[in-house]
Amino acid sequence: MKPQATAVIPARLGSTRLARKVLADLHGQPLIWHVWQRVVQAKCFREVWVATDAEEVRATVESWGGQVLMTSPHCRSGTERIASVLDRIQGDFIVNVQGDEPLISPALLDALVEAWAVAQPALITPVFRLASWKRCSTQRWLRW
Repeated sequence: MKPQATAVIPARLGSTRLARKVLADLHGQPLIWHVWQRVVQAKCFREVWVATDAEEVRATVESWGGQVLMTSPHCRSGTERIASVLDRIQGDFIVNVQGDEPLISPALLDALVEAWAVAQPALITPVFRLASWKRCSTQRWLRW
């Protein structure tokens, strides 16, 4: 039986590094719109939600027909934001897609859900093997 997967995109305006990032204009649309468009292209999700504490984000997402779950402004992370709405989400598997990932691959999301269906681990995350340190612009950060 195919798992019932649901995607949740946590999105907050109060980002500490770049405030209002999820509503930043990217080629005429807010960043969160680009993330949403990529996620809904995946074939594995029965539902896609944006979890936010901001009315402005809610209104923006609903303007294109997106579904929103309102959360507390006290959530400290996207994971905590999703945990706070788990009782309102249906599915065997919940995928946390960050609200600042406009280039997330729909095929990667499908493969992630398929991999979970086989092994059903408590947690699964995609990784990318670096072919060379020289090709990575964040070498110093990755060497911890």
